[in-house]
Amino acid sequence: MLIANVALALAPSLLLLWWAYRRESGDPQSLRLLTMAFLLGLLAVIPALAVGMLASLAHRLLSGSLRLLYQAFVTAAAVEEGVKFVLVWFLVRRNPRIDGVADGIVYGMAASLGFAFLESVLYVGESSFILLLRGVTAVPLHAGCGALMGYFVARSRSRTNRRAWVGLLLAILVHGTYDSFVFAGGSVAFLSLAVVAALVAAVPLLLLHAGSPAGRP
Repeated sequence: MLIANVALALAPSLLLLWWAYRRESGDPQSLRLLTMAFLLGLLAVIPALAVGMLASLAHRLLSGSLRLLYQAFVTAAAVEEGVKFVLVWFLVRRNPRIDGVADGIVYGMAASLGFAFLESVLYVGESSFILLLRGVTAVPLHAGCGALMGYFVARSRSRTNRRAWVGLLLAILVHGTYDSFVFAGGSVAFLSLAVVAALVAAVPLLLLHAGSPAGRP
C-alpha cells in the first residue's frame, strides 16, 4: 500500500507539471526553470506550516461557524496562498525569461504544484482513497490558484497595470471557499468539487486571454 500511496502522491503534481512543460514548448531551459519553480514551491511548505501554526492559536477564541471560516480562509487559504504569492511574485517579476502573461500562469502553476506535492506526501500514511481524492481536488486547486496569481503578477509588469494583489485575493477566496465546504463535511463537502471544476475550467480561459492583445502586459 505504501508504494501505491507514494505513486498517488507523486502522479497528479508531476502530470500537471509535465503539461506545463509541454505548454512552455518543451525546451531544456524551460524545464530547468519549471523544475526550479516546483522545488521552490515544495520548500514554501515550511514557512507556510510555521505561519499556519501561529495563525491557528486564535482558534481557541472562536467557535462554531466563525471557527470553521477562520480555519478555511485564514489558517489555510490566506497563509498558504500568501506564501505562494511571495514566491510567484519573485519568480515572475525578477526572471527576465518569464516575460509573458502565459509564462506567468505556467510558472505560477509549477510553484503551486511543488507546494501541493509536498502536502500530498504528508498524507502518504493515510488511506489510498484520501490521496486519490487529493489528487483530483486539492492538487488542481493549488495549480489553479497558482495560475490566477501568475496571471495577475505577470500583468502587473505593465506600467498601466499594478494589480498583482487581485490574484492573491482571488486565490484566497477560491481556496477558502473550497476549504470551508470540505471542513463543513457531510453533503456540503461535495460543493468543493464545483469549486475545483470552475477553477480548472478557468485556466484555459486565462491562457487564451493571455495570448490576446488585451491580455499582454
